[in-house]
Amino acid sequence: MGCTPVARSLTCTVCLLLALVFFAHVSITGFSFLTNQYVYYRFSEDAGLPYIPNDASSGCKNQSDTDRKADDLQSLRERVQAKTAKFLAVNSLISMGLGLLALILVAHLSDRYGRRATIGFILLGQSVTNGVTTLVVLLHLPVPVIIFGSVTCGVLGGGIIALITQTTVCFADLTRIPREAEDVRKQSAAGQPNRGQLERNRFIFLGVLDATLLLASALGFGLMGSVIQRCGFSSSVIGLLFLYCIPVVLIPFLPETKPPTLSPFTVQSTSLSPCNSPDSSSVMQSVTPISSGLPSYLQLFRSKHPSTLLVAIVMFLYMLVALSDNQFTFLYLMGAPFCWTPEEVGVYNFVGSFLLSLASLALTLITAWSMRVKSPTVLTKSRLPESRHLSNSSVALLVDDEMVEQSQRSAEDLEPAHLQSWYHVIWSRTRMLTYVSVAFLLITLSKLIIGFAFRLSQPFCNAAVYVALVLLFTRAAVVPTLKSFISSLHSAENQNRLFVIVGIAEYGGLLVGEPSLPAFYAFTVSVFPGAAYLFCAVLSAIALVVVLTLLMSVVKELVSLKNTADSPATLSH
Repeated sequence: MGCTPVARSLTCTVCLLLALVFFAHVSITGFSFLTNQYVYYRFSEDAGLPYIPNDASSGCKNQSDTDRKADDLQSLRERVQAKTAKFLAVNSLISMGLGLLALILVAHLSDRYGRRATIGFILLGQSVTNGVTTLVVLLHLPVPVIIFGSVTCGVLGGGIIALITQTTVCFADLTRIPREAEDVRKQSAAGQPNRGQLERNRFIFLGVLDATLLLASALGFGLMGSVIQRCGFSSSVIGLLFLYCIPVVLIPFLPETKPPTLSPFTVQSTSLSPCNSPDSSSVMQSVTPISSGLPSYLQLFRSKHPSTLLVAIVMFLYMLVALSDNQFTFLYLMGAPFCWTPEEVGVYNFVGSFLLSLASLALTLITAWSMRVKSPTVLTKSRLPESRHLSNSSVALLVDDEMVEQSQRSAEDLEPAHLQSWYHVIWSRTRMLTYVSVAFLLITLSKLIIGFAFRLSQPFCNAAVYVALVLLFTRAAVVPTLKSFISSLHSAENQNRLFVIVGIAEYGGLLVGEPSLPAFYAFTVSVFPGAAYLFCAVLSAIALVVVLTLLMSVVKELVSLKNTADSPATLSH
């Protein structure tokens, strides 16, 4: 991008966004890990059980001062785990339920007051939650007080999901695509990135964001596991408070990325182009800008845009399957036959998140390299006999509003190079969805393995856990891939509303998963501890079917585009 002032400003903005979300996520992840461990510690203490098993070889069946039988002690430990899981389920339900409502408010604030002010509002709500947790730990307050902090976080801002959503919107702002045909011509004349380059840049930004979040999770889990076991809860929570001050200090230096033309009070045209008409069945059609408010969100689905709904369903299932098990995995691994310590659980989470961050970054760069815009091939207008009827062809279903309007006015406005660029874009989307399909297949296998791992003895049960962890590496870059895919289908004016829908899907997955899966684990821990993971495997298989459905639709669009061009041999992959 060179060393122009614009390039330097863009680089500075991206670095500030990544630094802010990195330190915020490290501290929030650390607080989450500390809260889970502290609740388990308090409930174990109340039951007269050791927080850390003293003899792992005994299957966590330690004799107490009253010389209770090992079976009775194991039964008591299972009841403590069930009680912990139920409390965390209620806490998550309250936090996520209120946060889902706050996400709509955050979107309105973002359009009205800007992205920077909204991020500050989100961090304010999270700071209150962190403060409540700190008081509970330092003053040894009753454990249910933690729920008050969750209520505050849900009402004020919505927590980490809202922060990630707004950061994603910022990156969409930085790579927004001009809607008007005149703007597109000016952009090309000025040598600025075209549609394919902007989509590639957006995918890189979102991929780096995903890798940053995973690295932050690795540090949050890994550091807190060791610090809690070696220094105690009080020192850990004080250190997290100081760490949380870093993103707060960075907010004033963050540039505003909101486009100056966007306003919550500006009502856009609700007319739909031919590719958005009810008669069109394309899964790849574009959506025109729409008015603000609740109807504007529903319009994204009413405009016959099934890809938006399908991706939202996949995001919902992904959050439910891949990210909602943190609330009970530590209980599963600290129980028999694993008997892990908090430090070992932290190391496990660190290794998984760190390697995921590396895999996410590598996969993002590889995919971005494959998405690079190539030189136009030898396509001539004579090879496009149907171009004058383009507005009714399948090609029109693959383009955004500006190209549809161009083709409706004059067939001569559509250059062959533009058609070649669109073929490259659709081919890149096909590869994206292929990767996501493979990822969900291996996620399903991973959940099955860890679900049956407790049936094995040492050391095979631990080996099975790490085999499942290796298979989970494939989920790296799934989120940025899906977000980049769905973002490329919508115009710049719809990006904030679009990512609100994506955020709601993510929140919905956590809202259902974080309360229900720990509760499910609590009811099955004494019968079949791995049942929750088997349930996740079933949900992952359902998500795989949805992704394959979307992939087949995209492949059909790709074939249709090649047929319209009437020269498939000249279109390079």
